[in-house]
Amino acid sequence: MIWLVTTIVAKVASSSLLDLFNLKQSCKSLFEVGQDDYVFKTVSMEKVPDVAWTSLSKGATFFVRRCQESENPEALFRLGMTEYFGHGQVKEGHTLLARAAYLGYPAASYVLGIVLICTATDNQTILQGVELLKNALRLKKLSRERTESIIRQMWLKNYIDIPQRSLCSNPNCSKVNNNDLMDDEEEVGNCDACKYDEEIQLFCNKMLRGL
Repeated sequence: MIWLVTTIVAKVASSSLLDLFNLKQSCKSLFEVGQDDYVFKTVSMEKVPDVAWTSLSKGATFFVRRCQESENPEALFRLGMTEYFGHGQVKEGHTLLARAAYLGYPAASYVLGIVLICTATDNQTILQGVELLKNALRLKKLSRERTESIIRQMWLKNYIDIPQRSLCSNPNCSKVNNNDLMDDEEEVGNCDACKYDEEIQLFCNKMLRGL
């Protein structure tokens, strides 16, 4: 019975932070259930700024921290992006992005895949990055838009560079039109390696450096 109530509260939380607050205020039992880790793991963070330019209230700070502790994928992604690109804490940021990707957050898979490809020192790591990027691009528009949205709100301290060696080594394959990458139109070309190369260029040059 308790699990059922927790699931219901989590369902409400996943759609609205305000609804969660109102539900928790309705009775003592629901308030206690509303403190459950599962609720904070699934709650929507839509109403909380990606990057706080001013100090958050005590309530908002507590909420964000509980989401991070409960491994809310959105919270882990935000913190991972902040640590890796905003604070230059590469190891910590990498760990957080990896956890968010493992929990199925597309934008985390998108960013981590590109990071692994760009920073890899061995082929196995490159293959891991390619697989993450491949999976993320199934939700291409969502992954790009979410990633670009949070980068625009950050002061960047850490950047990554495009690898000197492209993933595609076939000089005769058709190339994706880089100018159309942010459009909704279907991309031309059917070489997957070329598409990954162009995605890396888009991230490193356009998103991070605004070129």
